[in-house]
Amino acid sequence: MANLRIFVDVVKTFQNWPTHLLDHFKLLPPGQIRYRMRNGARFQVRAGTLDSMVLREIWVRDDYTPEGFEIPRDAIVLDVGGHVGAFAVRASRMAPRGKVYVFEPTPQNFALLRQNIELNHASNVTTFNLALLGHAGSRQITLCDDQVSHSLFGGSPDRKRLEVQGISLADFMKQENLSRIDFMKMDCEGAEFEILQECPDEVLCRIQKLAAELHDLDEQRNRRMLAEFLKSKGFQIIADPHKEHMLYAKRPPAPKP
Repeated sequence: MANLRIFVDVVKTFQNWPTHLLDHFKLLPPGQIRYRMRNGARFQVRAGTLDSMVLREIWVRDDYTPEGFEIPRDAIVLDVGGHVGAFAVRASRMAPRGKVYVFEPTPQNFALLRQNIELNHASNVTTFNLALLGHAGSRQITLCDDQVSHSLFGGSPDRKRLEVQGISLADFMKQENLSRIDFMKMDCEGAEFEILQECPDEVLCRIQKLAAELHDLDEQRNRRMLAEFLKSKGFQIIADPHKEHMLYAKRPPAPKP
């Protein structure tokens, strides 16, 4: 039943849904394809990769914006791990009076990200060919053929590596003169731990909502430990038994006077 429900939602979301199904089952030749959403959004992606899966996570399953984690129309949004822009475009539409800042360090993904931002006329999105990290500097990132799982951590020795530049959350907020972050989306293959745990309290307290795909690295960097850390910093953790790979956290409402 779950697969049937997803199929129905795919048909409702994608105008050219047969192409999506062929792509999902790896039945398309290599190369770029363009997805057309029924709401008018357009995305240039790569057949044979996990690009289509990311679109489905964001536009069909609402992995980052479930009930209670809607994006306000005037929100300041950070998209950490922007990939090809699927979430950035959606956030741009949800926050037409807001601003979306996107981080994507790898060149191929960043090129498609920029293309999709322009394709969707998302003028309130600003892109950065940078990694958001716990502290500024250059790092080696391991590249993966699926174009989604590029990571600063692990990877087999025979994988291609690329040097990328990074900036901390505190430095970025100072650079952009941001006093708050209304919504922070994270899909950064393990970097979420250092980004949040190395962030000064006076910066961390400015984040109102956080939706992150988590990647267990070791005994100290895993879902349970990050949830406990965020609780200790004043966040409420919202559990979704159907999305155990996700972490949802938000600031409790201010007490009434």
